[in-house]
Amino acid sequence: MEVQKKFVSNFLTKRHHKLGGFISFFFLSLCLLISYFYWSKNLEMSHLLAANADLVFKKKQFWRLITSLFVHADLKHLLSNSMMLGFLCYFVASFYNKLTLSFLFIFGGAITNALCLLFYPAHVYLVGASGVIFLLWGFWLVLFMGIETRYGLISRTIRAVGVFLILLVPTSYSPQTSYLAHYMGFFIGMLGGIMYYFIFKDRILAYEQWSFKFSFDDELDPKLWEES
Repeated sequence: MEVQKKFVSNFLTKRHHKLGGFISFFFLSLCLLISYFYWSKNLEMSHLLAANADLVFKKKQFWRLITSLFVHADLKHLLSNSMMLGFLCYFVASFYNKLTLSFLFIFGGAITNALCLLFYPAHVYLVGASGVIFLLWGFWLVLFMGIETRYGLISRTIRAVGVFLILLVPTSYSPQTSYLAHYMGFFIGMLGGIMYYFIFKDRILAYEQWSFKFSFDDELDPKLWEES
């Protein structure tokens, strides 16, 4: 008897939560709104949003670790982040729910900013959601590696590395870009993905289904597909 195994579905086959588009729009709107206040230099609030090491660690203004995630230096900076950020927010919210996205965005982003500021001079300001974008990619790719077992380990690794090289490795250098925030965020996202996988492993694997084909070498040669 010969047994053939065929993939049917897994956790990433279809979305599990609604309102992913709305949640994505909500975070992008927050970026636009808070950035607008930052651009309005005449408003007192604009001076309370960006983060640097002196303001955060010496003056204990820890809220800046969060507000700086939404602040962008100018409209070009905001637009350059919006497409990728909206895409990732939509998919993380749709597959892993809005609470997971919010935790990663706010808490994970704040940790990323805090760690980066430890390496920067006290006067250097940190603004933008680029670190969050890399964080969400790290989270997604780690879970892709754990969930998509229909592909072999080498195939999954090639796909993940391909995405990383194509989308997350810059083709040019910009002195105003915080590459430390990018890859610090990616690393934290990977850790978050690993933790999520092992916490919810049983639920994730419960979605995995395979069909099995049994071929019998006799005159009737019956064939039966069963799902598991």
